[in-house]
Amino acid sequence: MQASDRELLERFAAGRDEAAFRVLVERYLAMVLGVARRVTANEDLARDVAQNAFVRLAERAALIPEKLTLSAWLHRVTQHLAIDLVRSEERRRKRELANHDPHAMDNTPEPDWSAMAPVVDALVNRLPAADREVLLLRYYRNEPHAAVARQLGLNEEAAKKRAARALEKLRALLAKQGIATSAVALATLLPAQAAPPIPGSLVLIVTAAAKNTIPIAPQILNLHLAMSTAQKSAIAVAALVFMSSLGYAFRSSSEDPEADGSHSVAALENHEDRSSARTRNERRNPASSAERLERLRSILAITSRVEQPRQMLIFIGELAPDQFEETAGQLQVLGVKTDSNNFRLFLSAWTKRHPLGAAGWAKKTLGGEIPQTILKTWGENDPAAAIDWVTRNLPGATGHDAQARQPLVQVLASLALKDPAAAVKALDVIPGENDRIVALRSIVAKFGLDDLERVLAVLGEGPQRSAIIAASLKTFGDYNQHAKAFELLLSDKDARQRADIESFFADWDSDPDLKSAIAAIEKLPEAKAREQAKAGILTRLGNYESADAVEFLDRHPEWTSDPLMLLVGDRCGPQLGAELSLRMQDRELRERTLTRNLQEWLGSRESSARKCREWMGQHEIPQSVREALETQPPENR
Repeated sequence: MQASDRELLERFAAGRDEAAFRVLVERYLAMVLGVARRVTANEDLARDVAQNAFVRLAERAALIPEKLTLSAWLHRVTQHLAIDLVRSEERRRKRELANHDPHAMDNTPEPDWSAMAPVVDALVNRLPAADREVLLLRYYRNEPHAAVARQLGLNEEAAKKRAARALEKLRALLAKQGIATSAVALATLLPAQAAPPIPGSLVLIVTAAAKNTIPIAPQILNLHLAMSTAQKSAIAVAALVFMSSLGYAFRSSSEDPEADGSHSVAALENHEDRSSARTRNERRNPASSAERLERLRSILAITSRVEQPRQMLIFIGELAPDQFEETAGQLQVLGVKTDSNNFRLFLSAWTKRHPLGAAGWAKKTLGGEIPQTILKTWGENDPAAAIDWVTRNLPGATGHDAQARQPLVQVLASLALKDPAAAVKALDVIPGENDRIVALRSIVAKFGLDDLERVLAVLGEGPQRSAIIAASLKTFGDYNQHAKAFELLLSDKDARQRADIESFFADWDSDPDLKSAIAAIEKLPEAKAREQAKAGILTRLGNYESADAVEFLDRHPEWTSDPLMLLVGDRCGPQLGAELSLRMQDRELRERTLTRNLQEWLGSRESSARKCREWMGQHEIPQSVREALETQPPENR
């Protein structure tokens, strides 16, 4: 009998069992890569996201809640990593917005995967946890109902019913995005498209990417805190060299004759040993300037995406400290951009060898802009020196301009990955309290749950702690720890004022009937916070299915305040907006809002307009509203 995901995770976290981790990669890589491809719409970016997702898994294997299935955890982590990457590259935003046009699929009776792909994973993540888990197992991983039932502790009939319900909810969400399909068509399309076949070499490459990752666990944390700075730096340097070289291998396509899995990974591992020895023993390149330029030219002409970085690493390892600056200029002469992989690899090595030289060259040559690679590498290896240099040499690094503070934030973010408490303490170099809080939000976005808890444990009451709580609600939610996050929120008034309470409650799906979320709302002391929380829950229900929100309000009539009905109706579209309009107490507001929603609903495509007319026939519509509709009839779009 195959080992369960939980057993494999425990074996890896406890003993670094690489065979166990490879099994997990083989099980889930197709799903992870599929999610990343859909969100990024870019094969290279998708592979980077997939690698990062499994590195994150290797790091946090011991921290995944027992009640959370690995498929659900990986799906959410992958989607978030992909979104972050897309945003940082400033790509695809307009296209994603365009794909949300509710009228873009008017004449598409069957599902179009190209239209569905950019939004389907975001919609899956909006499903309640129980529905999301069964859908991922049944339709993403194409597990039979019997296997799904075993993993979720259900009988087979219950698993079938839950899977059908989850699929129907996903279909309804897609319909709200203008993508018409049926549950039957989805049941066929998802297994074929959600986790497509992967290149054979990819499992080996992704497994190797996590090789030097240290799983986070209490005993590891204690060991880390006890290590010397030199020991920490040595580990960081070794990991960075390996990951930098591996990034090229990961991007290699299956057609690359030298990217056939075992060969590429083994070659990179063997090269690191050779490169390290060469760096220690030689650290010089006796060639003349012209010969080095020609050698660089020949390296850049190599077409193999495995061999080229290997040769670049060998070349870099032979450079003497006084040859780096000239080599940087030669790379520019050869047209290598500073944000390219080759230049990042070079800058990383230069920063490890001589950070002041690398940073000084960048400041002088790049118009004062310091590449992230330099800041990240320096922040990982010698954060104190990096912070000191940035604050003394970059104008505005500790001032009010958030953009000018970014170099300092990048250094602190690198430090935070190793020592979150130290990163928070280092924020004291920024004199303004509000400026520290803004910087802190950027850093906290990179924290995992364990990092957050460690920092909160050492911070006393105050604005920084409040800011961390407010900024970390989503992270707690990712780990299904809504109740714990709410306890923190409840204890801190400042955090409640800073937090996005509506989104927090919209994601609160620990139980299907929302009893725990509703009970939590009653504990919120501020009326405004309670209304925000209610709006989050009602908006989530309405986005799944209008009938769900209406049924909920029938059970909770005390929630039907006019401002809340107006807000949720605007968020969830004209159909639910019309339903909620009828519950308003203010007659003038009710009729005005109802008229607006019916005009929008009738102005949709013909099938929606027909449904609207049927709805109007079933409800008592004020005569003034009917007259307004006749006076200003909507145009069908």
